[in-house]
Amino acid sequence: MDSRKNNSILQAVCYIALFFILFMISFTEILPLKIGNAYPFPIIAAVITVAYYYGEWVGFYSGLIVGIFADSVTAEAVVANTLTLSVVGCIAGFLLRFYMNKNIFSAAFLSLCGAAIFFTAKWISNFTLIGFQNGLTYLLFFALPSVIYSAIFIFPLFFLGKLIKKI
Repeated sequence: MDSRKNNSILQAVCYIALFFILFMISFTEILPLKIGNAYPFPIIAAVITVAYYYGEWVGFYSGLIVGIFADSVTAEAVVANTLTLSVVGCIAGFLLRFYMNKNIFSAAFLSLCGAAIFFTAKWISNFTLIGFQNGLTYLLFFALPSVIYSAIFIFPLFFLGKLIKKI
């Protein structure tokens, strides 16, 4: 086999393992990451990292696959995670390819924007469409700290993605 193909398979396996670990951290109580009212969702930063290194379509497909798995274990709106993560991955890759500099600051900005889009979509789907009560309380006291906390995960994942890309 070609060494380039072996490297891409190894990179894919590394990202599958990374997403599995982040998935287990996000949806189980193995390692609770909650601080105060903030519940981080580090999978957003991982999807943006994939889009950063591999482009918009790989970001889209990674967001789509991870979103399907996330929707399968949550009791929220059925396609909210899938739609949001796939759109965030695609837009992040597109912006990085054509409009932004490829550096850690761009990745951090996109992580913050991606987390804001994710938690806003979650708020819209759960509190506006379904009709849960106290939507503004959720937005200010839970979603806003979660956006900031989720965006911070881009820093370790960015450097981990750089190591995986060197494989």
